[in-house]
Amino acid sequence: MKKGILIISIFAYLILIQNVVYGVCTDSDSNAQYPNGDNPFQQGTAISGDSGTDYCTSNILTEYYCNNPSDTIVSNRAYNCLASFGTTCSNGRCSSAPLTLRFIDPTPQNNEVIHMQSVVINMQLSDSSAFLNKIYLNFNNVNYLLPTFLGCHFENNPNCDLGRLPISDSGLTYSTGKFGSGVVIDSNDRLAYSSTNLNRYQGTVLLWINPIAWTTSNEYYIFDSYSAIQNNRCCGIRILKPASSNTIKVILYTDSNRNGGFSLTYPTSLSSGTWHSLVLTYNNGNLKLYVDGNSPISTTYTGTPAFNQNIFVGTNKDYLRQANAILDEVKIYNSELSNQEIINMLNRETGSYYIRFNNLLPGIYYTINAVAFDSNNNQINSETRTFIVSSGANEEEIGLKIPLRDRFVRSQFDENSLLQVTIITVLVMYTATWLVSLLFKTKQQAKRLKRKRRKRRS
Repeated sequence: MKKGILIISIFAYLILIQNVVYGVCTDSDSNAQYPNGDNPFQQGTAISGDSGTDYCTSNILTEYYCNNPSDTIVSNRAYNCLASFGTTCSNGRCSSAPLTLRFIDPTPQNNEVIHMQSVVINMQLSDSSAFLNKIYLNFNNVNYLLPTFLGCHFENNPNCDLGRLPISDSGLTYSTGKFGSGVVIDSNDRLAYSSTNLNRYQGTVLLWINPIAWTTSNEYYIFDSYSAIQNNRCCGIRILKPASSNTIKVILYTDSNRNGGFSLTYPTSLSSGTWHSLVLTYNNGNLKLYVDGNSPISTTYTGTPAFNQNIFVGTNKDYLRQANAILDEVKIYNSELSNQEIINMLNRETGSYYIRFNNLLPGIYYTINAVAFDSNNNQINSETRTFIVSSGANEEEIGLKIPLRDRFVRSQFDENSLLQVTIITVLVMYTATWLVSLLFKTKQQAKRLKRKRRKRRS
């Protein structure tokens, strides 16, 4: 009897294993509403021998699910999250709610009085992984465009805004940067980031560089997004110092010019030991290079660049020909900045969702609001806030990167409230002093009265 039960159990187990491996499909986002896992609002992994995990391409969701009763994985269901649900696609799912943009600490509250002449405006997107084409802050009717793809500040580490981590980094050291600290890249150092979702049709690369004893005969790479296709030269952007001079050269390779590319060379040499700003913009056939905020040099190009490999900062794609320089504030935008937007942004400490303003004027009201555009150019608006700088505001040291929450001291008291508190405090102290004095006098009088009574009795 026991042997029979054992044989039946083993047979049932073998059938179960066979079904798991060869027939049964499971999906981790299955539920009563989506029994086969065809659930656009939750990321899941369907498994039936092979496996597939739901993923996003811009706002399009590719959903893996089980095709019962055949129990196989189906991957050809694509949801347009924006068209179907009015939301974005992120983390392998259509977001359950439309994107929102709001201000967070240490941004001043509406109608707040601040007591520093420096302020940080900090913003937050409801889905931090959502892809944006553009985001800008309107500060007293001036628009400041923030980097939507990459914002790296190199505060003693290579990590960038929004949790973007390098895919490769080694040998890096840090020194005094343009704002706070910067990364030193020389010798055999490596630093690279993923280029996923980088705009092929228009964009801006902005960075600060301080060359370290450049020599004319050497070639140094500052930025490289060049990629090869089938062992043939192809597409991408390179910013470098050529071997023939200490100037800056930009090369844009496209699918119509894979070999030579389209190039620009700035006519003036860059001096070592000095900070220089480099800004490259590209937009549907127009390539521009700005150096140190001067008027740009430009050329035209045909075709479209490709960014199907990584972004290399301070080296070329083979981790050779290092920049031999200090780099800081490396930012990539998925749109072309205008001349005025570049001027507005060059000397400001900014990140993907924050910007700092110094030298604010006491007694002046400042108004702020933010606007973002998702990958389908749907507009997302923040609230509007107004704040004022008190007449006794202190000057804060400019250019230091300190934690956002410590950058200014906020107070809900205005000058009249502080005056009232001061008057009340003085009155309370005066009254307390008078009461103590009166109590002392009363005790002294009581003692004298006791003495007189003793004398009379005697």
